[in-house]
Amino acid sequence: MAEGPTSDVVRGDTTDGSSGAEGPTSGTEGPTSGTEGPTSDVVRGDTTDGSSGAEGPTSGAEGPTSGAEGPTSGTEGPTSDVPTEPVDTSHATGQPTLDTSHTTGQPSLDTPHTTGQPTMDTVAIYTTESYAELFKSEPVVFGEEGAAPGQIEDASGVAVSADNEIFIADVGNRRVQVFSMNGTFLRLFPTKLPGGDDQAMYPTDVDIDGEGRIWVVGKDNVESIGAVRVVQYGTDGLPLTTFDVKRRDWYPAIAVNARRNRIMVVARGKLFKFKPDGSLESFGKKEDTGLEKITSDGDGNILATDVNLPGVQMYDHTGRSLHSFRTASVDGGDPVGICVDPQGRIMVADSDNGRVDMFTSRGEFVRMVVNVTDPWAIALAPGGQLVVTAAYDFIVTIFPPWMVYPDEHFV
Repeated sequence: MAEGPTSDVVRGDTTDGSSGAEGPTSGTEGPTSGTEGPTSDVVRGDTTDGSSGAEGPTSGAEGPTSGAEGPTSGTEGPTSDVPTEPVDTSHATGQPTLDTSHTTGQPSLDTPHTTGQPTMDTVAIYTTESYAELFKSEPVVFGEEGAAPGQIEDASGVAVSADNEIFIADVGNRRVQVFSMNGTFLRLFPTKLPGGDDQAMYPTDVDIDGEGRIWVVGKDNVESIGAVRVVQYGTDGLPLTTFDVKRRDWYPAIAVNARRNRIMVVARGKLFKFKPDGSLESFGKKEDTGLEKITSDGDGNILATDVNLPGVQMYDHTGRSLHSFRTASVDGGDPVGICVDPQGRIMVADSDNGRVDMFTSRGEFVRMVVNVTDPWAIALAPGGQLVVTAAYDFIVTIFPPWMVYPDEHFV
């Protein structure tokens, strides 16, 4: 065990006038796993003493373009097209309402919290007054291209914690950045590997487990397909454990299945299931697919977007296929980001058509949630806000609950 790790944390509202540590320089050699306690390079924003906080890690290479190499979109699959007009969700067959605890397959409001599935208390989230103010709120947009804290070089992955902090996988800058629900930069940490040798990976996706630990998947090469690795970070941004995924990919994805305590990874179109210690477990069929992003629902099922369908594939925790459904109704579509709300409704980002759509747990189209340019990764916050990263514009948008759930009231 390492001696107590020293901290280079630079926090917001510092009063001692000291500047934070510089972020790591780029390294691309294949990482080796170590056990020495790493020092923290977390950078925090909003200093008030007039000194500058630590400079963010400079990018070792130009950020990759977001058009990841992978399977091309096909047309095989179910023949029924998704309706292009919203349906009345109060009469839609199979569409759950907020009190659907009796509906088969629809988790009730007191379903144990699954990471990525915000626990939405529809009784006491807001007072009448605060909801009235919230209803007036507009989407919050933050981010710009660059390497300084708060700037982004490819926001490939997003997760929202139980305490309403937004975690962004900033690929080109080799770091995870953390923002508040109003878009304020809070802190960042470089995606270093355990071992204390300053090696870092290019993070492509992020999720958070039930203990608040951050799981990041990434690669060792920013300009091409790279070796895939998973790293677990503590709440302080220090790397704790790591393991390899025997696959190379442009943009691997990750999801924590908190119900089953498993780490799910998509790399080069294939699903992998790991124990938290990195032990690989069998997961269903072995052939490659067009899988892109993944999430889990309150029952521990795995949902993945599939560009070949194009649509969503749903598996149980053993990898047995449950069902699939098409998501695109115009020009084929490109389903990428995916998340599930506490009532089991599925939201899918269609990058080609510039929208996020909602479906029931059985894949029935409910309505378009929002129009947004080049949506990529998406996540729901505990209060019902929808967070969407843009594939090419280096920005993140937070849509308020009234836009996500216009027919429901959080009072």
